[in-house]
Amino acid sequence: MKKLLIAGTALFGTLAAPSLAFAQDDVIEDEVVTPKEAKDWFVYGDANFALMQFSVTEGNTEFVSDTMTAAFFRAGVKYKYFGAEVEYGTGLSDIEEDGISVGVNSQTSIFGILRLPEDNYDIYLRVGYHSSDIEVGIAGLGEATEKDEGFAGGVGGTYFFNDNLGIRLDVTGYNLSDPLDVSYVGGSAGAVVRF
Repeated sequence: MKKLLIAGTALFGTLAAPSLAFAQDDVIEDEVVTPKEAKDWFVYGDANFALMQFSVTEGNTEFVSDTMTAAFFRAGVKYKYFGAEVEYGTGLSDIEEDGISVGVNSQTSIFGILRLPEDNYDIYLRVGYHSSDIEVGIAGLGEATEKDEGFAGGVGGTYFFNDNLGIRLDVTGYNLSDPLDVSYVGGSAGAVVRF
C-alpha cells in the first residue's frame, strides 16, 4: 500500500509538471507591455525665431521689400485633427530702403488648425485673423505707428523627441490692406513644449 501511494504521488507529479509550466507561460504572456498610444488632445506652448519677408505697396508701386527678423510666442490646444492657438509676435529688427524704415512693433493673432497627427509628429494647416502695429518712418518727417487687421494663413509641422519636448517649423503669411497694402511672410523655427 505504501509503495502504491509513493508511485501514485510520483506519477501525479510527472503529469502535473507540464501543466504548471504552461500556467507559468500564460502568466508571462499576460505581462507583455503594449506600446503607448499618442494622446488625442494636448495643450502646448512654443517660442520661435522667424525671418520675415516684408513688403509695402500702393497700387503697382512697391515702396519697401526686404527681410527682417522677429520672434513669435504661441499657446494652443489640439484635439485629434483639430486645434486652436493664439500668437504674439514682435519684430527684432527694422528694414530701411530709400529713406523709409518699417518695423513690426507687435502682432497678435488667433488661428484655427487642421492637422494630420502621428505618434511623434504632426503636419498642420492654420488659418486665422491678426492685428498688427506697424511702425513706419520717413527720413526728415518722423515716425508713425499704424494699426491694422487682416487675415493670416500658413502650413507647418511639429516633431516631438519625447512626450513633452519637440521642434516646430512653419511658414505663415499676414496681410493688411489699410491705408497701404502691407504683407509679410514669416518662416519660423523654434522649441515646443507639450503638456
